[in-house]
Amino acid sequence: MTFGKYLKRIRKGLMSQRELAEKVGVGYPYISKLENDVEPPPSDDLLIKLSEALSVDEEEVFSMANKLPPNIREYLIQDISVVKVVEKLKEDLLMKFLISHYDEILEDKENLFWYFFNTNKRTMLLVDPETLQIVNANDAATIFYNYSKSELMNMKISEINTLPKEEIIQEIKKAKLQERNFFNFRHKLNNNIIVDVKVKSTPIVLDKRIYLCSVIEEVKR
Repeated sequence: MTFGKYLKRIRKGLMSQRELAEKVGVGYPYISKLENDVEPPPSDDLLIKLSEALSVDEEEVFSMANKLPPNIREYLIQDISVVKVVEKLKEDLLMKFLISHYDEILEDKENLFWYFFNTNKRTMLLVDPETLQIVNANDAATIFYNYSKSELMNMKISEINTLPKEEIIQEIKKAKLQERNFFNFRHKLNNNIIVDVKVKSTPIVLDKRIYLCSVIEEVKR
């Protein structure tokens, strides 16, 4: 079944094309073109709006559009083993899709990660667990720490984290082995202000090396 036929089937009996168009913020002719397969499946944002407007499971809508839902893509990025995704979704509607796109997912994983990392509005650092070197930082991190990207990439995480270096090494080891992924730290900003932060550190394999992708959130008191 094409996406257009699927959309028409679930819409009929619920609302008119015009009503659906108003709910998702598009023109009425566009819905008609979608249902007649004149237009390809829409963007992720519009697919989410369609699932909400029609009270249909989001993953089902993405599956019919032959796309991975954003939450699944994020899981693929954050988890070392894509196999775990297949195991967790073995009863899911996306199972056939994931299996048929398995090789493609493996090849695209690094590209997905860098897109997720560079466009994310949350503060993120990529750290080498062996050397403690900050190997990359997104734009949100430069704003939060008040350092340029090049300055951050010339620093070690021990220059930001106020714990003694030996304790930092132990905590990083726990994150790398996935014994623990959530931490409460105190980080020093460029203006010498020290803030409390929550950190989620997840191991990620890039170019056959393991790094820690850390998402940092300030704890405001």
